Amino acid sequence: MELVFTVRDSQVRLLSLGRERDFAERMARHLEAHYPDRVGVLQPSLLRAHVDRAIETAQGLGLSTERAICRHLNLCMTCGWDYLDEPENAWMRDRYLGNAGLGAIDERMRLLVDEVLRRMEIEEHNRRLGGGA
Repeated sequence: MELVFTVRDSQVRLLSLGRERDFAERMARHLEAHYPDRVGVLQPSLLRAHVDRAIETAQGLGLSTERAICRHLNLCMTCGWDYLDEPENAWMRDRYLGNAGLGAIDERMRLLVDEVLRRMEIEEHNRRLGGGA
């Protein structure tokens, strides 16, 4: 005897919503663990609102994997929640996120993170040498 279950669209949406909430909660915990000085000053509800908005932004960019979305959240911590809206960061979109020649969007995000880390290392090196940024 074969059992057949029917899953309604509303049930699928609820399951999906549960997964999204779980992911957002895991990302909030990730930020708390890795950026305690930056997120420790935020009320939990405000942190969660920032995380939710950042995930929406990431999905709007076309990021499709948890890893790529996590990279976007890490950049939010490093460069500011609205880093992509800042004029001084236009290069991020121009050279990386908007450059389809570099590959899929998740790969472009990885390359962007690598470039931001490289620039941070140079700034730190220059600071130690007393040369400023």
